Amino acid sequence: MYKENDFDIARNIKAIEWLRTEIVVNAGQVCRALQSAKDELVLQALANTMLSCYLLARRLGATFSRLELEVQKRAQQAQRENHELEQWYNDLSNLVEHLEVRRKK
Repeated sequence: MYKENDFDIARNIKAIEWLRTEIVVNAGQVCRALQSAKDELVLQALANTMLSCYLLARRLGATFSRLELEVQKRAQQAQRENHELEQWYNDLSNLVEHLEVRRKK
C-alpha cells in the first residue's frame, strides 16, 4: 500500500507549492507596503519574501549557504557587467562585501 516515504514526498510537494504561492503573495505585499511609505511594513514584506525564498531553496534541496553563494555569484556577475544600480549606488559591491563578511564568520 502506501509507504511513509510516499507521504513525505507528497508533503514536500505541498510545501513547495505553498512556498511558491507565498513568494507571489509576498511580492504583492512589498508593492502595497511601498505605497504606504511605511519603512517597517516594507522591511517586513521584504523579509517575508527572503524567508520564503530561503525555505523554498531548502525544500528543493539547496542549503542556505549554497543559496547565498549563488546570490553572491549573481551579484558579482552583475557587478562585472556594470549594472545600473552598481553604477549609480554601488549596491552590488556592497552586497558582495556583506555576503563575503557573513561567509567568513
